[in-house]
Order: sequence, then C-alpha cells, then structure tokens
Amino acid sequence: MTDLAPLPPDIVQGYIAIDGRAVVRVRATEIRVVLAVTGEGPTAQECQKVVDLTIARLKATWAKIGIAPEKIVVDFIAFDYWSRDLDEVKVAVRAQALQAAKSKADVLLGTIFEHRPPAINLQEQTVVHYPHSLYHSFSNAYEESVAPSFRRDIPFIRLPRPRNTYYRGLVGDSDVQPRELPMSPEISVVSTVRLYFQSPAAKPAVEIKNLGSGRLNP
Repeated sequence: MTDLAPLPPDIVQGYIAIDGRAVVRVRATEIRVVLAVTGEGPTAQECQKVVDLTIARLKATWAKIGIAPEKIVVDFIAFDYWSRDLDEVKVAVRAQALQAAKSKADVLLGTIFEHRPPAINLQEQTVVHYPHSLYHSFSNAYEESVAPSFRRDIPFIRLPRPRNTYYRGLVGDSDVQPRELPMSPEISVVSTVRLYFQSPAAKPAVEIKNLGSGRLNP
C-alpha cells in the first residue's frame, strides 16, 4: 500500500517536485511562568493581605534560586518558552532540508533518467512549534459507572478520573529528524524545501517568429 496518489497528466508532463524536510528540537533558553495567586478571608482586605503575603514568599523563594526581582511581574497567567537562538536554528534547519531534497534528487533523478532534468523552481517554508501546542490531553472516564460482576455478586464501580495531559512533542515523518524521544518540552523548528525539475515528458515550447506584416490597399 502507498499513500502517494498518482499525479494528474498535466503535472506529470509539466514538472517533477521533490521535497526535503528537516526537524530540529531546541531546548528553551528562557521560560515564563504564569500563575494565579488567590486567598481566602472574611473580608476583601484580608484576602488581599493573604495574596500579598503569598507573593512576597514567592519572590523570596525565587530570589534564592537566582531570579532577579525585576524579572518578576505581578500580573501573569501563563507558561511560555523562548530561545534566543531561533534565527540561527532556522538557518541551520533550512540548510538541512535543502540538503535532504538535493540528496533525494540525486538518487531519484540520477537513477531513473539518462540525463538529469534541469531545476526550474523551488519553494521553502519554515515553521516554529512552541511546546504549549505540543501537549496532548485525554479523558479516562467522564462519570462514574457501575458494571455488574458475576464473581461473588460484587459490582465494579468505576470512579470518574480527570482529564490527563502530557507532553507528546512533535510527531512527524521527516527526512532529517531528532533521534531521541521528546522527553522534555522543547521548541521544534520544521523546514520544508521543495525543488521543481522540468519533466522530460514536457512538450517543447513552440517558438513563434514574427515574419513581418503589411497591408495591401486595392
């Protein structure tokens, strides 16, 4: 079985397209933690005191692990990843994708055709996937249920279990890809390069020459 559908005749006779794709995972050089601090109390003032005290304790704890006070903003609600090396990584992964496409072209075109068709065009796309988009969630059970049992007439009661979320990472099929499992949240950079070659079956262009024009008056 193959997932490659036959090409329409106009494409077969027009050009040859060869794709090369590369994936690189980058460990984040910076993270941003976003969380909410809440408090309970008999009055709003008491709640605010509890919140302020919790924030002060958090700042003191974070200072012990080297987080500067100016890096802490009291108005946040997310967890983000960032890398200062993304521009360099994009260039590197693009070069890997191009090399993959060229290598495939050398093998496929050099083996099948007596004369290698000339390249006529190309496409490129580089996409960055951040860890927050690479998590997967699933639910074990939405509600409790009772299942009858014929063993000692004791029924089984399945209790509800909450939704589970884990870091799945980027799963794909690329010519160049990481060799290890995505065990920790990382930024994934994917680059695709498509090379177009002239098809040997393409009809030769017809050259139209202007032989001159004139007008004959009776």
